Amino acid sequence: MDAIVAYYRGTASRSGPADGSGELAALAVLAAVLGVGLLQMTGSVLAAVLIPLVTAGTGALVVIGTSKPAGPARGVDVFASRGGAGSLPAGYLVSPDVWDLGMARRTARVPAPQLQAAALLCRDFPGSVDKLLELVATVDAQGTPPAVSDDERTRRIVREVTAAQHRAQTPQPTAEKPKNLLAYGPQPAAFLQSGGKPAETRSRR
Repeated sequence: MDAIVAYYRGTASRSGPADGSGELAALAVLAAVLGVGLLQMTGSVLAAVLIPLVTAGTGALVVIGTSKPAGPARGVDVFASRGGAGSLPAGYLVSPDVWDLGMARRTARVPAPQLQAAALLCRDFPGSVDKLLELVATVDAQGTPPAVSDDERTRRIVREVTAAQHRAQTPQPTAEKPKNLLAYGPQPAAFLQSGGKPAETRSRR
């Protein structure tokens, strides 16, 4: 999954706009100022145009060659083709590598206490981000007093989800089978009269 995240981060970065627009704008202003200065000093229009143009062009090539792609546009879920950022394993809820690739958009409408509780639970949760957020929302909706603070609300969610997971993982004791066959209930008369053996078997002996 880390390899998939790295792939999508690289794809989104390559598709973003190139950095260096500020440097190019500064070069254009510098070329204009240089051209005006040369025109006043030399009186040559050719020199006032040619020298700043060559200088600005060289600087632009350097800026473009050394600039790095910008990050992906905010609000874009690059995992949409795979079911969205919510389909990632729950631990990626707190991964900075996917936050600006769609996780921020997925959690934008999640109340702060629920999001904080999910962040505390995500590393041990076996399902996806969507499943965790749905579970947290369900627990939060069951009997939270209106006057409770956000911190207490978060602690209550974490406590109840943790308890539910513990109950689900604890094996239930199985009833031991009784060794005495008579404990199973009333037996046929022929079986009881023969001391636990069929009547036909006893008569043959």
